[in-house]
Amino acid sequence: MMRFHIPMIAIIFLLCSACGSGGDGSSGDADSDSTGISTYVDIREPINGSGSYSTIQPSLEISGTAFTSPGNVDCKNVFPTKLKLTWSNRSTGQTGTGGIGSFCQSTFLGLQWGSQWTITYGTIDLQLGENDIRITVTDNIGNSGTAHLSVTRNQDLVAPVIISTAPETNADDFPIYGNLQVKFSEGMLPNSLTSSRFTLQNTDTGTFVEGHVGYEKNYNKGVYSYLWNFSPYTDLNYSTIYRATINGQVEDAFGGNIMGQDFSWTFATAKNPDITPPQVARVSPTPDSSCVPPTTVLVAEFDEALDTRNINTDSFSLTDETGAAIEAATRHEGSGIFLEPQFPLLSDTGYEATLAASITDLAGNPLGQEFRWGFRTLAELGVGTWSQTSSENVPFARRGHTATWTGTEMIVLGGYGWLPSAGQFVVTNTGGSYHPTTNSWTPTNTKGATPFSEHTAVFTGSEIILWGGNTDTGARYAPDTDSWLPTSTVDAPTPRKQHLAIWTGSEMIVWGGVGISGNALDSGGRYDPSSDRWTPIASLNAPSARVGMAYVWTGDELLIWGGQDPSGTYLSNGYRYNPAIDTWTPLANATTSIHGTASAIWTGKEMLLWDGGLPATLDSNDFPTNIPTLQAYDPLGDSWRSSENLCEPYLGNQGLQLHWTGSQLFAWINNTRGGYLYDPTNDTWQPVEVLGGPASRSDATSIWAGDRFILWGGQEPGGLQDTGFVFQ
Repeated sequence: MMRFHIPMIAIIFLLCSACGSGGDGSSGDADSDSTGISTYVDIREPINGSGSYSTIQPSLEISGTAFTSPGNVDCKNVFPTKLKLTWSNRSTGQTGTGGIGSFCQSTFLGLQWGSQWTITYGTIDLQLGENDIRITVTDNIGNSGTAHLSVTRNQDLVAPVIISTAPETNADDFPIYGNLQVKFSEGMLPNSLTSSRFTLQNTDTGTFVEGHVGYEKNYNKGVYSYLWNFSPYTDLNYSTIYRATINGQVEDAFGGNIMGQDFSWTFATAKNPDITPPQVARVSPTPDSSCVPPTTVLVAEFDEALDTRNINTDSFSLTDETGAAIEAATRHEGSGIFLEPQFPLLSDTGYEATLAASITDLAGNPLGQEFRWGFRTLAELGVGTWSQTSSENVPFARRGHTATWTGTEMIVLGGYGWLPSAGQFVVTNTGGSYHPTTNSWTPTNTKGATPFSEHTAVFTGSEIILWGGNTDTGARYAPDTDSWLPTSTVDAPTPRKQHLAIWTGSEMIVWGGVGISGNALDSGGRYDPSSDRWTPIASLNAPSARVGMAYVWTGDELLIWGGQDPSGTYLSNGYRYNPAIDTWTPLANATTSIHGTASAIWTGKEMLLWDGGLPATLDSNDFPTNIPTLQAYDPLGDSWRSSENLCEPYLGNQGLQLHWTGSQLFAWINNTRGGYLYDPTNDTWQPVEVLGGPASRSDATSIWAGDRFILWGGQEPGGLQDTGFVFQ
């Protein structure tokens, strides 16, 4: 039997001493105890009072009240009488009990005050035809009262019909985010509601709208709903006519009657409040740019958010100068859309990007007309060639070594590595001389040589002076005689590493770095090899303690910039040291911020500072921008200038190698990001060949040898290396 559940409503039971046996005779019967206290039962729902009631529902819930009146009662001191409620359907033999919830409430009955309790009970099943329902309430001393209700359950033979819809038929301003609803003439069977029986169709395109169908409980009529809903998963289109349809096979809850005929109605959505088409705010690469990297990602930014359903390779496309389409993928972020080619673009090739007129904003307004712009990739890719250094007589693999160019050979000395003959890692006094013209190595003499690692080396023109690396000792190596001499330790600076060392033409200057304790230092010294003597460097107005700073020798002065202070903070200031008068002077502030990890080279008139560039960043509107970071300092004017080339590459500073070729800056990072030549006169960048070049290495050393770049040693992910590479 189907059960028609309606909310449970209270029976309120009041004991009333003013009432006679059986109450007022219109609502129920009563019995009395010897004290003369009476019980009274009254039905309030589904009808008021005992009587007859008809329904098509398969079950019923009844509620009412009961009273007792023992006289004036103080609710604060009286506990509810223990009440018991039973019910029965004498026509079916079904019986049951009701739940009781009680409370004390002073109630005025004529001239009497009484107490009030709330009683609830369950659902009574009904048979077709007559049902004789009896409700009995008994208190804890045997007083009882009974109410009677005659219920006729009729068979449901009437088909359901739809009596209202939302929106109404022919409505012309339905919100695009609204939900549809239909109301039936009676409760409907929930499982007859399916997505195929409540549909919504766009009459312009013929497509059906996907959405969720559901029903709402109607607590005044029972658990079987009169109301069915359709909630679209996405907003509807503006100014569009839609047709909603309820399939005729939907079924009512009690009689199994189907509606029979499909029910359809049409309505129109509201007009679009936004009629302004989107506009292209800016694009990348810059239109007509001629230095676009082959790995570029195209971006178009609009003045408003777009309908992302229209963003694809048909709406954002790229072709080369022959008209051939470029394979790419699209994505979107905020008001910007991105086109990422699947493969690097060709060098020195023209390209045209197109934004289709069909691109729309969130309100459905189209761009209206195509937006096109062109650009050209870098004119020359892969300038130069790479080769490897000889592997015969090569020094064993290491890091922490130095490499010095003498004018004819690169000399590698010291370092830390695995010594095969010792079967362990060692700080070594070995080295080798590499001759680029013959691509050959010659081992250096170790007699009298001191082991060094993480030291510095400068070339005087006849000797290489090694110093530091957590020691205050040094050594002088003469390439012509392949011989060694120690340096004096008298008045030498405290032991350190990661310090700077330059040759002035007559002295080696050492300054800064990190001491044995791990703290950055603000001291240094000057070493004169002709007298084998050390002289302290002035501390007045000296830079703050730092490590890892960029530095160059101008021919007259030492220039330093950046580095890290003892707390690890990157510094953005610089100083100049004049050894002729032993004085320090601060440099003028840079025009833009220069990262403390920048490297420096001297061009002959300027110090170029570069930190390897920045990856394309997003501005406040999530648009990628390329900000040049290269700075040039002129010591004569104590002034800075900034590169304005938006095509500055991004290499990063981990393992960055910088050298001056005589007319250009040479920068190399690895065979993935590559390297570049920078012309400071014309502020232009030119990529160099990557094929055959070294992979990412840490702790490698390199030199510029007149017409070529030589890199050797260091560490790759696979371990220490004994190989070298030459770029010409």
